[in-house]
Amino acid sequence: MMKGRDSALFLPTRRGVLGAIPAAAMVSSAVAAAPPRTTALSPEATKAIGGMVDGFVAQNRADGLSVAVVMNGAMRFFNAGVTSQTTLTAATEHHVYEIGSVSKTFTALILASAIKEGRVALNDPVRKFLPPGFDNLAKDGRAVTFADIVTTTSALPDNVPDYLAVAPGARPNS
Repeated sequence: MMKGRDSALFLPTRRGVLGAIPAAAMVSSAVAAAPPRTTALSPEATKAIGGMVDGFVAQNRADGLSVAVVMNGAMRFFNAGVTSQTTLTAATEHHVYEIGSVSKTFTALILASAIKEGRVALNDPVRKFLPPGFDNLAKDGRAVTFADIVTTTSALPDNVPDYLAVAPGARPNS
């Protein structure tokens, strides 16, 4: 959980691609599967989880927080706070949060599961599972593979450079 950030700039980076791997690894089954049902948990569970989420923000541990609880194929969202102190935009389940290094653990588990189930292979090109626009994911003239990503040999940058240092006065969407 990190504090929400305003950002309209997206450039492919190793971290960005790693963040997309969980979705990419599940594409084949997600297309065939029905969307998860949204349902109410028991009133006691709803109150307890909602209280924890609200309390986390009330204790100033984060500006905003979104939590999804998935149980038996049903999903329930809990949101509190804002995604930006500048815009005071309410946190929702649709906000993309930067969650830091813990995403590596989730990504590794999901990728290992997808490999075990035969949905992807370590030598598959990552861009095969991503939407159009990632054609530049190549290293030494060949497509970047899942093996390149997990062994950190993809040659993708770790972070997007600070656009204001590169182009002072530029707007994020330009």
